[in-house]
Amino acid sequence: MSVPPFKLDKASAAVFEELIDTIGTVVTGRRTYDIANGWGGNGPLPRLPLFVVTHHVPDQVPQGESRYTFVTDGVESAVAQAAAAAGR
Repeated sequence: MSVPPFKLDKASAAVFEELIDTIGTVVTGRRTYDIANGWGGNGPLPRLPLFVVTHHVPDQVPQGESRYTFVTDGVESAVAQAAAAAGR
C-alpha cells in the first residue's frame, strides 16, 4: 500500500492513516517548506492544514490540496493556531 509520500506495507499504512486521522494539523518551518518546494501544493500530509513558521510570506504558493497558513509571529502562535484549527 502506498501512503504519499511514503511506501508502506499494509499494516504500517493502517497505523499511519490512523495517526493522520488523530493529528489534525501540521506545523513546519519555512526552510523545510522551501526545501520541499511547498510539496507542490500538497503538503507533507495533503488532507491536513499546514502552518508554516516564517519571517516572510512567500510571493507565490503552489496550488494543490493543502491549505497553507504562513505564521510570522513565532512558533508559539503557529502551534496555537494549529491547535485551534484542529479543534483541540
